[in-house]
Amino acid sequence: LEAHSGLVDDFPVCDASNTPQHDRLVDQYVAALYWAMATLTTVGYGDVTAISDSEVLFATFVLIIGTGIYTIVIASLEDIVSQLDVTSSLYKMKMDKVQL
Repeated sequence: LEAHSGLVDDFPVCDASNTPQHDRLVDQYVAALYWAMATLTTVGYGDVTAISDSEVLFATFVLIIGTGIYTIVIASLEDIVSQLDVTSSLYKMKMDKVQL
């Protein structure tokens, strides 16, 4: 297996001087989207990076899906915690009424 140093070095954008301008812009956009998603989701790049367009697009798709699932889990936990706070407040109010 050949060692890869990173996305920018391995991506065909760096040595694609003989391709049409449109292809280079699409490659740059795909690379930028992958970089942004890997950075914003704090997943990082790891030892194995996506090289081909299909790998980069798949990795980006997985990062977006993973972020969505994580968001749903955190929102559900927040809802549970907020309900516990309301429930405990109502319980305390009822107990105060009973003690009077």
